[in-house]
Amino acid sequence: MSAFHPELALARFLPKFSMGPRATRLAQRVKPRTPATPDDMLIEDVVAPGVSVRVYRPKALEGTAPALLWLHGGGYLMGSPEQDEPSSIGFARDLGITVVAARYRFAPTHPAPAAVEDAYAALLWLVANADARGVDPSRIALGGASAGGGLAAGLALYAHDHDDVCPAFQLLVYPMLDDRTVLRTDHDTRHVRLWTPKSNRYAWTSYLATTPGSPTTSPLRRPRPPRRPHRPPPDLDRRRHPRPLPRRRPHLRLPPPVRRRPLRGRHRAGGVPRVRRDVPRDAGRAGVLGGAGDGTAQGVVLR
Repeated sequence: MSAFHPELALARFLPKFSMGPRATRLAQRVKPRTPATPDDMLIEDVVAPGVSVRVYRPKALEGTAPALLWLHGGGYLMGSPEQDEPSSIGFARDLGITVVAARYRFAPTHPAPAAVEDAYAALLWLVANADARGVDPSRIALGGASAGGGLAAGLALYAHDHDDVCPAFQLLVYPMLDDRTVLRTDHDTRHVRLWTPKSNRYAWTSYLATTPGSPTTSPLRRPRPPRRPHRPPPDLDRRRHPRPLPRRRPHLRLPPPVRRRPLRGRHRAGGVPRVRRDVPRDAGRAGVLGGAGDGTAQGVVLR
């Protein structure tokens, strides 16, 4: 029996390779390939104070709409907004929103909290330019995948601590949250490719600039902040392909109630309970993002 799922059968041809200093330097030197811009999209690179962002907005989108600040993955070591171009375009097109994908500094040259500070600079720029960009500042979501998901969670806490920006929502896609994963010994990693335990340890060590695994090292494992209305609840998702998911709000017409089942453990970024949501197939696309301001809404794609 093959150790690989049929959909991942080609992975067996990948070399058993782990990230290290040399591979990281090479990866950071690779210039991202810029795909062709679809005819129905406006894509713009903007150099904002303290950060660079890539903005996606449908040409047909008029008036004020929500926005998603997206942070790419790459183990805190590498990556670019262009690597998530198809999904950023999909978010903008399907939900009728503006997507702002931020660039941030990488470890080990720039350890924590440099990346979170860059993400915060992007968030401040988005809020300050909301009117000019046709964005509703009360409906700005934070999202990211892998390391970007970890940064989005850290950014939510960072914004909470500064108490000057109120994100509406967190979209955390298989987020890289907990440096204590380097201490795990109960997983069979014999057939793991690319993100091996060695890669994981190197990435966390580079990001934290210290030995990972201690409760005092991770910038995401801070004392639980006081609960305030503007701290956005996280939705954790470990799967790559998104699905619509509603978020209950009294002023929106929402689909049938969602069954909630608490998961074991705590969300490491702030002590928020993780929740799995089972969404009815006829739930449609109702949620916090999207909508025409008439009481209806299009959903936040989460899974």
